[in-house]
Amino acid sequence: MTDINGNFQYNGAETLYLRALQRVKGVFNSFNTIAPNIVEVGDLILHKNNNFEYLQKINGKIQVPYDAECNANFKSLEYLGEWDDGGLHGFRFPALKEINHYLYGTHYNFEHLANTVYFKINNTLYLTKDQIIISRMPFHFMVQEKGQPLRRLIAILKLRHSSFQNFETREYQRQWENYDTPLLTQILDTIESLWDEVEPMKYEEFFNTEDRNFKLFCFSYYGVGNLMEKLEAQKINEKEIEVDYIEYDENGNQKLIRKTNRYEVHEVENQKLGMFVWGGRQQYSYAVKCWCPSTKKEHWLWIEQEYKDDALTAIASTFRIHSNLIPYIKCLKRQGDLLICELKEKMAPSGEIRPLTASEYFNLLRAET
Repeated sequence: MTDINGNFQYNGAETLYLRALQRVKGVFNSFNTIAPNIVEVGDLILHKNNNFEYLQKINGKIQVPYDAECNANFKSLEYLGEWDDGGLHGFRFPALKEINHYLYGTHYNFEHLANTVYFKINNTLYLTKDQIIISRMPFHFMVQEKGQPLRRLIAILKLRHSSFQNFETREYQRQWENYDTPLLTQILDTIESLWDEVEPMKYEEFFNTEDRNFKLFCFSYYGVGNLMEKLEAQKINEKEIEVDYIEYDENGNQKLIRKTNRYEVHEVENQKLGMFVWGGRQQYSYAVKCWCPSTKKEHWLWIEQEYKDDALTAIASTFRIHSNLIPYIKCLKRQGDLLICELKEKMAPSGEIRPLTASEYFNLLRAET
């Protein structure tokens, strides 16, 4: 037997020798199997030590089970279909000439061999030199999804950002994964060059899509406040509280200024959002509305259903921290959704991460912009 058109897997306790086997079109699971003359497989699953002296082509990916301690000889491998971030540390690929799909940031610097280099920006967004892919799937499944042009991303970015510089300083530098490579710089240069040519995405364009991941991604840029207004959300409770803020006079002396803050909780039907919730257990989504003490501009933040009944508890729930640090918090400072915690002494975070209570939050809050 030289060729297998499907998958191969052997579960026996004794070692199986397949000296004539050369090609497996599907998955080749090497558990207790030695195929010394194999030259091509689909996906390769490694177990223990393996010798693939003549293996030239892996059309899919190499998988290393999380509990496997193995090594392999890939001295003849010339082509690899997918290279993600899973378990290839320590392997050598001296003959490798081509990678079809390559996830940047892995242990090896083989991006120069890749037909397509992917940058994972966050849990939802992947970038290539000319496309975006919005997906929450693992890399192996993500590369099979249809990409969209970079112009599409710019149209989404412009829902939130008034200029490329605003995007660069407020999102790219703060929130994107930091990949120090000319490849990503080239993508950013392309985004900047196209910025003025692209119109912001229209609400109907993303709201009416059946792609839930794409819709939620666009929602995050459209803004909670805009969405709540568009869908005629209802206010369900509001509260005011006096807060002591730290300010400084012209001589740099610190003083406390008392201000009154107001918070509102609003709800919107998930049906209006176009979101199906299995079993209908959660019919609404919730957001808390607040105002900047200095600029008086309104801000909105999504909250979980369990915090909807008290506006003060709702805003406090958006500040989450390791439980062991809470007794050592000196003060809290907030700039929109950027949260800063100043400690009385240096501590290593540990334990569960939990939201602050309303009492904890407002007794410690000393600055907001």
